[in-house]
Amino acid sequence: MRRRTSSPRKSAFVDIVSGEPDTFDGATPASRASLIRLLAAMRTAILGHFGSNLAPGVLRKGHRVSVTADTTQQPPIRAAEYAALEDSPVAVGQVSATIRVRATRVGSDANRPAVVGGVVPTITSTDKLFDTFTSVSLEAAGGSFGQSDAALKRATGASWSGRWGPNSPAYLAGALADAGAARAVVRKDQTKGIALVYPVDESWAQSTSWLEYVGQQIRTRREGVGCRSSVERVDNQRIRVSLTVLLRDSRDLVRTAPIVTAIERSVRAYFDDRRDWYIWRTKALRSAAEAADRRILSCTSANVLDQDDMPLAEPTTPAELVGTTLTHYWLLDSPLTITFLGPA
Repeated sequence: MRRRTSSPRKSAFVDIVSGEPDTFDGATPASRASLIRLLAAMRTAILGHFGSNLAPGVLRKGHRVSVTADTTQQPPIRAAEYAALEDSPVAVGQVSATIRVRATRVGSDANRPAVVGGVVPTITSTDKLFDTFTSVSLEAAGGSFGQSDAALKRATGASWSGRWGPNSPAYLAGALADAGAARAVVRKDQTKGIALVYPVDESWAQSTSWLEYVGQQIRTRREGVGCRSSVERVDNQRIRVSLTVLLRDSRDLVRTAPIVTAIERSVRAYFDDRRDWYIWRTKALRSAAEAADRRILSCTSANVLDQDDMPLAEPTTPAELVGTTLTHYWLLDSPLTITFLGPA
């Protein structure tokens, strides 16, 4: 939450100087570094001057905030309400504050997956605060209406191998069976000698508190003596897929709806249900489309596009992914663009 200063002009100026510099057009690296140091000094002085007028207070436990539904977004933003888990003191001059919240109702509607290029939902305070604050971001993960059959199979399989097997299955068991993650990937950083665990809930969401909980479950229940692990972040990249499909019989061109449904199911499973969902390959995507229905002879072309309909390149190889945020390529509810052709 960001606090309003004593006047709208000061508040706007604080927002500007609180931001992080992205790029500078300085002539040399030295001049850019000098400008960054100057802005840092100005930021400290200005925030200190404006912040001195801000009185202390407490954001009380139980304070409620709500998110407004917006079904025009992808993924759709569901309405949800959250309550603060503890008192959060705000010091004199403190401009922003972070409060830990929990959804007031059970279910996955309150999960907030991180989406590349996604919009910030409309967040409002339901209860009165001691000063004027604006909620600028919200993380929420781990909500569920119950474990699906597919998630249950992954959890029980990881639990069996994790109890008697090597470290990687044990980390998967800790994330899936003990912490309740819907999916997880384990990568090994050979340079630092540490296991990197990438868990997500059933909505492909993560939050700081939820990741801390997953990491604690792994360390206390599964991690052996001398082992180290770190729980890492996953981003969601919205995509659309364009395919050209050649059918075995030209008579099927007049009734393609069942074929489209089968292809959508197969392509969605390719991006969501594989263990290495952070990687995709054009040839494998074409194979997934070809295997969707026996009436398909071949998939002659496949293109993966981002939310702006710009072509995406194939992700880097797994060896280059260690130590980075993984990306899940999310088809969501965007329909596939399929061009059907008959045999020559």
